Amino acid sequence: GCLKFGCRLAGAASGAGATPSAGSAQPAWSSLAPLADGMAPVVVRHMQTGAKLCLRLKPEVSMGEIRSKIASVLGLPRGSSVRLLYQFSGGFAPFPDRQKLGELRELRCAGTAWDGVVLTAERCERLLREVIAVSDAQAFRATLGAVRASPEPETELWGALAHILPDHGFEPTAEVMEEKIADALVKVEKLPDAAYFREKIEALKAA
Repeated sequence: GCLKFGCRLAGAASGAGATPSAGSAQPAWSSLAPLADGMAPVVVRHMQTGAKLCLRLKPEVSMGEIRSKIASVLGLPRGSSVRLLYQFSGGFAPFPDRQKLGELRELRCAGTAWDGVVLTAERCERLLREVIAVSDAQAFRATLGAVRASPEPETELWGALAHILPDHGFEPTAEVMEEKIADALVKVEKLPDAAYFREKIEALKAA
């Protein structure tokens, strides 16, 4: 039941010049093609808890930078351990910090246990402000006609905004967006701008 960690270098574990593999299982989000902005859809899964993060990352980002990104998105306390591991015949070993993400789309994570992103009031406020900023943009407004004409306009609306979610660690689906917006509106109720947020979201749904 315990993990076995090795200290062999990535190249030695995977063959000379080879890129260590984080595993062959590819969940739906991470199996997508590169996104329009050149970012790569990546799933980070904690090996102990099974929890996952969905992130958008540049293929040239390093494992060290990804570890910092994970800690930031999760809001892990200072001193927390975030290890990104690859598998080899003798068990698991950490990726070198300098290694680039490259074509990897799923990463195994160990270290400090986490169960996903905890939406604090502050994080909810940030999410709502981003949703409002994107939905107020002229480019998005131009798509509202097609959204209204769809058989399920509200689902279509949340789907059109879902690309925001990986910046907050969530899978970009209409269902998740609707759930997180509802959750966020509850959690910001005591903030000064709570009425503003609710008004803007209601106006967006009615647009």
